[in-house]
Amino acid sequence: MTLILFACIGFIAAILWVDLIFDALVLPHRGKDKPLPEEVLSTMSHFFRRITHRPRLIFVVMIAIVYVIIRQIVEASVPAWVGWTSLILFLTTAIFASIHIMPTARRFGSRGDEVTKQSELAHSLFFLHAFSLAMIVLLGIVQLYAAWGS
Repeated sequence: MTLILFACIGFIAAILWVDLIFDALVLPHRGKDKPLPEEVLSTMSHFFRRITHRPRLIFVVMIAIVYVIIRQIVEASVPAWVGWTSLILFLTTAIFASIHIMPTARRFGSRGDEVTKQSELAHSLFFLHAFSLAMIVLLGIVQLYAAWGS
């Protein structure tokens, strides 16, 4: 089960990393009062329109992570603090993604807003994805500690 958990954590981290690569297109334009250039908006919106269209695989992977962590807690295969910390870290990230990231990415990908609002959404996505990646990396560190450190 540990291998499945690490594979799933790695998959989610990889998705967030790719998201951050596209989000990084806004960084040269931070602090400027002008909207983002059209080439930045079109590149990012095309990516997010495609990635948010059918997130079924991501949903299945998230369910697998929750299942494995709950199984760790029930079977006491890891110290209790590792299981509960992992569950809290992951559920916080999953809820954050459901409430903030997915709606923002879908709205941005639709390009239904004015250019200034699209630029604002694009800038916010970088920090939303960076926070989520940090949480997933922390989850991986806690699980590595349980697998090899104890």
